[in-house]
Amino acid sequence: MHRGDQYLSDNQFNWAWRGAQRRAGIVEGSVRFHWLRHAFASSLISAGCSVKAVADAMGHQSPAITLKTYASMWPGDEDRIRTAIESAWTLQTADQLRTGGGLAD
Repeated sequence: MHRGDQYLSDNQFNWAWRGAQRRAGIVEGSVRFHWLRHAFASSLISAGCSVKAVADAMGHQSPAITLKTYASMWPGDEDRIRTAIESAWTLQTADQLRTGGGLAD
């Protein structure tokens, strides 16, 4: 958060955040700003954004930081992996039947 071209110090930001909660009728301290960052990141992930896009939006220095924090939130590839292997074996088996060949190494 910044005012003009200057970033707020931690104390300035916390004071502004507490005031915003008070004005919104929220008990001060019941909603932490960092929780909003996590909600933002999880919304991007749920929408299918890439690791790189989420890292950029979050201001992380590298996608590795994003993965370290949010890797468990990305959908798994288990079904895609099974489908790819099944497809490869099906194609290989069909090719063997057509050519009369054995299993490929």
